Amino acid sequence: MGRLAYLQIYRGREYSQRAEAQRMRPPQTVDARRGLILDRNHKILAVSIGADAVYALTESVRDVPETARQLAPYLSLSTDQIITLLQSRSTGSVWLGRGLDPPAAEAIRALSLPGIFLVKRPQRFYPQGDFGGPRFRYSGLG
Repeated sequence: MGRLAYLQIYRGREYSQRAEAQRMRPPQTVDARRGLILDRNHKILAVSIGADAVYALTESVRDVPETARQLAPYLSLSTDQIITLLQSRSTGSVWLGRGLDPPAAEAIRALSLPGIFLVKRPQRFYPQGDFGGPRFRYSGLG
């Protein structure tokens, strides 16, 4: 009974905040794996490949300007653009880059920045060039 009173009275606020943070976490979507598209001669017209993407949990980023300065060389964003994205704390998480080349992804991973995460996301690739893209409707995030 004493332990229950201790947890409810003295630690209640802490546990309440932790529970709300877990409950209010933004929903995560799972990208569906897309299949091959072949022509009648079984030549590949479209294929999905795994590409690295980087995102930030804005509440977990400790030093926004320093994090932006370290990420800028590897992303197609300026330091100021990254700072603006990292300071948009209303969303909880923000995409910083998609379709990263493997050396850039490894360099970002090696930085081990708090609040910065990499994930593999499917990306459509058209071996025949732009021939197939318009016919199969490009899909993805801008």
